[in-house]
Amino acid sequence: MYEDKVRIIHGSAGSPDSLALRVITDKEKIIQFSVSTSEAWLRPRYKYSFRGALQSLSTAPYFYKWLKENSTVKTIAIINPNDEAGKASTKQLRDMANLVGFTVYDEYYERGTTDFYSTLTKVLSKNPDAIDTGVMLEVPPILKQINELGFKGYKIGAWYGPTGPQGVVDAIGKAPVEGYL
Repeated sequence: MYEDKVRIIHGSAGSPDSLALRVITDKEKIIQFSVSTSEAWLRPRYKYSFRGALQSLSTAPYFYKWLKENSTVKTIAIINPNDEAGKASTKQLRDMANLVGFTVYDEYYERGTTDFYSTLTKVLSKNPDAIDTGVMLEVPPILKQINELGFKGYKIGAWYGPTGPQGVVDAIGKAPVEGYL
């Protein structure tokens, strides 16, 4: 970065690394674009931090309103990582879902988790009508394991990982992603 005299960084997609990098980019007056979900990302005192794309949380209020008007969903479980990005995303999603009248349950997991069965068993014990998988990279194994546990409700989220939808289908099969909104 210093050697190449970088003045603009487009990325990263995640809050933890974007927030960490901002320590350098602000000091060096380097513009950084990110799709960070953290509320801390857009605080006015950071003059060089910008959201580089419309994030899925921007569309969530409209989606939740549509879901309320077009389904029988009353309860939503939100699953996200137990870190800054996951907690920020969950808070925003919960607030938006509560605005249109949904009851919301939160559940967190540690980043890097690949076995979600215990987390999903806790979630399913609350009998949610829908599970919002958030926007994190762990969405494909979560979808696969939700399917294996027999969940028949709505699977919702805005996963935009590096492989795109076809990469998810190739990795975990078509059945787990059927009906994913």
